Amino acid sequence: MSDVARVSSIPAITRFLGALRGFTSKARITIDDVSDDVRKTRQWLESERLPHWRHEVRECQKKLEAVRQELFSAQISGVGADTQFQQGAVNRAQRALTEAERKLKLTKKWMRDYDHVVGPVSRQLDKMDAILVGMMPRAYARLNEMIKSLEAYAAVTAPTPNELPKSSPPAEPPSEEQ
Repeated sequence: MSDVARVSSIPAITRFLGALRGFTSKARITIDDVSDDVRKTRQWLESERLPHWRHEVRECQKKLEAVRQELFSAQISGVGADTQFQQGAVNRAQRALTEAERKLKLTKKWMRDYDHVVGPVSRQLDKMDAILVGMMPRAYARLNEMIKSLEAYAAVTAPTPNELPKSSPPAEPPSEEQ
């Protein structure tokens, strides 16, 4: 590997530093947004969805009981009474209750499994955030130092032959006759 630096554009490094800062800023905002969404989703499951589906199950149970009562009343009110309409209402109410119970069960499952499913991804975001907060400022400082050093190096001009110190003839070695 060569010890020679082959820098063709100091402004390119400066642009890279600016782009890196822009990326870091956008990445931090995105990580914060995703972290907020993870927290809000968990809260939404607990505070909105679970109570909603519990309420729906209770309402569907009440509705099913009411239409069963209507069917029973229709069945005992007349020997040849047509109970097809009431039976259809019972079937619809039963399907609605089954669906509400399914969604309540699914909501409970998501609440139980949420941290297990979302946690590993969330921890990866935390690691990325730690890199952005901890390492990127040092990277900016190193790039700034590099830019300053390269600019200083580029400002140095090679001496012209007239500016070179005049060399004196080499001293003759001492003779051995002494």
